[in-house]
Amino acid sequence: MTDEEIKAKALEDDAVYDTLVEEYGMDYLREKQPDDILEYLDDENVKAACGDDAVNILSRAFHGYRYNPYNTESSEEFNPNDTYFFLNGYANMVSVQEEDKDEYLKNAINSKEDFVDWCLTEGYLTESDVTEVE
Repeated sequence: MTDEEIKAKALEDDAVYDTLVEEYGMDYLREKQPDDILEYLDDENVKAACGDDAVNILSRAFHGYRYNPYNTESSEEFNPNDTYFFLNGYANMVSVQEEDKDEYLKNAINSKEDFVDWCLTEGYLTESDVTEVE
């Protein structure tokens, strides 16, 4: 099977794409779309993203919110107990629950085709991933 055939099958099959996003989506964002990086919500990552200034961190969290992929009209306040966070376009912190991580990654990846190409190039997508097991 050629790379183009593997790519076409991966783009057709939502289950294959979902698996790729779940396993490699964060790596792709880190390498190809650094402005959309999803980080673990821990002291080290917060300091790296916002600096050491406590007032700055509090301000970014206060003006931030909780990511909700299903209802963009209303949002809850930033939740420091969530697992992940990212900085929105205003550099405010947006918390992401574990169960919403994959939806965030799917929404953040600019091009499904570019992502599948990247997976193929990096060796994360092979013929065995797109062929049905009998």
